[in-house]
Amino acid sequence: MNKLNRISLKINLGLVALLFVSMAGVSHAMPNCIQPPLGDIDNDGKITTADATLLQSCILQKAVPTGTDCSLAKADVNGDGKITVLDVVLINATAAGKCVKPAATATPSPTIAPQHYLYSVSATAGAIFSYLVNSRDGTLSPLASQPKINAGFLVSAIVADGTHRFVYSLSNTSIQTFLINQTNGSLTAGPVVRVATGSQLVALTIDPKNRFLYAADPSTIYAYSINSTTGTLTLVGSGLTINTGGTMNPSVASMTIDPTGRFLYAADEGISSISTYSINTDGSLTMIALPVPLRTAPNYFVTGPAWLSTDPAGKFVYCVNNLNNTFSVLSIGTNGSLTPLNNFTVGFGNGITVGFIVAPNGKFAYLVQSTSVTIFKINSDGSLASTSTTSIPAGITGAYAIDYTGKYLYFANNSNSNNTFSAFSIDQNAGTLTPIGTNPVTGGNMRSATITH
Repeated sequence: MNKLNRISLKINLGLVALLFVSMAGVSHAMPNCIQPPLGDIDNDGKITTADATLLQSCILQKAVPTGTDCSLAKADVNGDGKITVLDVVLINATAAGKCVKPAATATPSPTIAPQHYLYSVSATAGAIFSYLVNSRDGTLSPLASQPKINAGFLVSAIVADGTHRFVYSLSNTSIQTFLINQTNGSLTAGPVVRVATGSQLVALTIDPKNRFLYAADPSTIYAYSINSTTGTLTLVGSGLTINTGGTMNPSVASMTIDPTGRFLYAADEGISSISTYSINTDGSLTMIALPVPLRTAPNYFVTGPAWLSTDPAGKFVYCVNNLNNTFSVLSIGTNGSLTPLNNFTVGFGNGITVGFIVAPNGKFAYLVQSTSVTIFKINSDGSLASTSTTSIPAGITGAYAIDYTGKYLYFANNSNSNNTFSAFSIDQNAGTLTPIGTNPVTGGNMRSATITH
């Protein structure tokens, strides 16, 4: 290289260096830092001024130490396909810290799906029995934890909140909170809330947003706010007395809440009707209209509505009428009001009905009776069509639950002291049930069951 070219190179080096120095105060104009092995001309595993000096020597065709690598793969740090003074300047900028370091990429924590548990209350043992639900095959594994229910109370219902943190049991006069161990599913008994003297609680439900819990005796609905940290219940107001719209006494048998958490429905066996309430921001209830009768006078007093459920889309309410073995289907209006679709009132076989379940996919419903389960297809207009019946030889006590995915269905058996839980897989296309095993239950007489979501 002649003297003129060398002078020109030095001038260019100085100008480019001056350019980067002048831009050093403007973060967006700074070059990105070079990451070895790129730019590591002396192969020492780091970027230093020595690398810039060696690359400059290579450009000037000066002698360099053995081991110096001025190849295009190492020296073309700006990726323009050639080795120039700009590559030297970029190496110097990295060595001096006048560059933008790449943002650190956080290693994502592995996503661990929460375990799901089935909890059921035993009237005989006065305890809650707990099971781990195998999400792959639906089998149940008993847990060692069997917390006792508050002594002296007959438990009739149990529900789990949607946060996978709390379970609530309902007795004739109180509600007890249990905390779920997030590691192993065991339960720790929490505080007990007692309702007004003389009350005989019969129904329990929790809103889908996990804000409020509702308990009912035959004539009053009690609203409780839920502490999201401790699960503690706080009574909202003093309880809402059922307005029957006449002289007859109310007799609430069941409650359900629509999927949006805006409306609560209560089935009243006393006057064979369904009452509708809007859920206020504080959890209190406001009756939307007088109870909706399920039959026209004078015969509607004999239906005996006992079980309520809504479809997952919040379009329909299904009511099982226990006294005349029929279903009533009611459409839900935009304001929560109900309109009976009497042409969809269908009968079913004789037998002691112990419950009713709508599958999470909204395609099927299950009528649970003492020795069988009848499967219904839910049509787009909300009507029900019976498709098949599955026999449960061991009998069903009233404790039943469907898992949150809609893949498995469980029933507590109690016939002839056969204290077991029967498990079934659900065909997602036909709704049919296939047995997948049983699990022993110590204590027996299971009254209610719930599965965490």
